[in-house]
Amino acid sequence: MIEIVFTNKYFLIIGFIVAAAISLAILKKLFKVSLYLFLILIILFFTFGFFYKDQMSSIKNNVNKKIERSSNELKKSLPDFEEKIKKGVSDKLKDKK
Repeated sequence: MIEIVFTNKYFLIIGFIVAAAISLAILKKLFKVSLYLFLILIILFFTFGFFYKDQMSSIKNNVNKKIERSSNELKKSLPDFEEKIKKGVSDKLKDKK
């Protein structure tokens, strides 16, 4: 979650604006403005946070489906490989005799 906050351009823009507003509030004693901006930041953080949480769960499900599909394909192709390996080994043994 913290990686999203530091890499998402919207969070960076909002964070810069809030930091500038808070520093102005400290310098000019605008406590109410900084409080409102902080509350807006918290609301936006939770809004974007839950959005990314839903995205991450869908990505996780898609990856799990692809892994399951590829493992099933691998299981189907293993008997072919086993037969080819056995045939190759038996051919090599016959060649040595």
